Amino acid sequence: MSDIRELNLLPDGLSVRAPRLEDADAIAAVMNAEDLREVGRAESAAEDVTSDWQRTGIDPARDAWVVCTPNGEIVGYECIYIARDDGRFDIDGYVHPAYRNQGIGSYLLRRVEGRVRERMDEMPSSARIWIEANTYGTNTHSHQLFENEGYALVRRFWRMEIDLDAPPAVEKLPDGITIRTAVVGQDDFNIYQTIQDSFADHWGFAPFSYESWRQGRFEASFFDPGLWFLAMNGDTVAGIALCRIRTDQTGWINTVGVRREYRKRGIATALLRHAVGEFYRRGHHNVGLGVDSQSLTGATRVYEQVGMRITRSYNTFEKTIRSGEHTEQYVSPALNG
Repeated sequence: MSDIRELNLLPDGLSVRAPRLEDADAIAAVMNAEDLREVGRAESAAEDVTSDWQRTGIDPARDAWVVCTPNGEIVGYECIYIARDDGRFDIDGYVHPAYRNQGIGSYLLRRVEGRVRERMDEMPSSARIWIEANTYGTNTHSHQLFENEGYALVRRFWRMEIDLDAPPAVEKLPDGITIRTAVVGQDDFNIYQTIQDSFADHWGFAPFSYESWRQGRFEASFFDPGLWFLAMNGDTVAGIALCRIRTDQTGWINTVGVRREYRKRGIATALLRHAVGEFYRRGHHNVGLGVDSQSLTGATRVYEQVGMRITRSYNTFEKTIRSGEHTEQYVSPALNG
C-alpha cells in the first residue's frame, strides 16, 4: 500500500476530490470529449454518470474521483462502478484529450487500485481479487497506460449496429413459442433465472443476487418494461431480449439470452427482429448491442443474420491484486442484464 501512495502523485496545479452530484454534467463532458475523439459522436449524459453511483455496494464519496484544474475544471474521472462479491472490481475512467500525457491516467489507476486493496477484506478470504476495465479498441494511448500499470489484455468485444430505413422483416416464430412484453411483478424472478441460465457459460459470468439485479434494473431511470421482450413456451420463459433507449437516443439491446434447452431453434433471431421492429415503430432507427468477439454461442452470426454490422471494438484489461480462487459459488451483485 505504501508503494502505491508514493507513486500516487498528481502533476503540479491539479487536485483530486470525490465527485458531487452537481459534477455529473462536467464529468459527462469529459467522457464525451473522448467519445468524439475515438468514434466521432458524443454518447454520454449526466444520468449515465449518476446511475453508476447508485449501484449496490458503491459509495461515490470513496469509490470515485475527479481531477480538477486550479480554476475547478474537471479534466479527469475514475470510478469503481461494480464491486462484485466474487472479487472483481469493474472500473471506468477518462482523461480529457487535452490533458493527456500529464500522468493523470496513471494517478487515477493507482488511486483506484489503492481503494480496491482497502476493500479486499469485504471479499471471501480465498477469493481472487482483480480489477477489470474496458477501453476503445482504437485507443492505443489507454492500451499503453494499462500495460504500464500492470494490466493485461484478456478479451475483445464488438459493438454491432443496424440502421433502419424500413421496418425489419417479421421472423416466423418457432412452433410453440410466443413473444410478449414483461409484466412487472409477475415475470421478475423468471427473467432473473433466465439470465442466470442463459449466461452460465459466458466468459466472465458469475452468479449475482436477485435483489441487487432487481434494484439495478427496475429502479433505473431508463427502465421501460415495454422494451423487455420474453419468448414464452407456455408459462416458461425460453429467452429474453431486455432493451432500453440510450441517452443518445440509440435503441440498445442490453441482453439477449436463450436457455440452453431452447437454443438453435431461431428464438434469438425472432427476439432480435421483434425488438428492432419496436424500436423502429417508436422512431429509433439506429439499434445497437455489445457482443463478446469470442462468444461460444455464435452470437455474432445471429446478429449478422438480422442485418447488424460491427462498428467498433472494445478491449478488456485485467489486473490481479490478490491471487486466489475464482469460482461461481460467490453470489455477485453484478448488474448483468
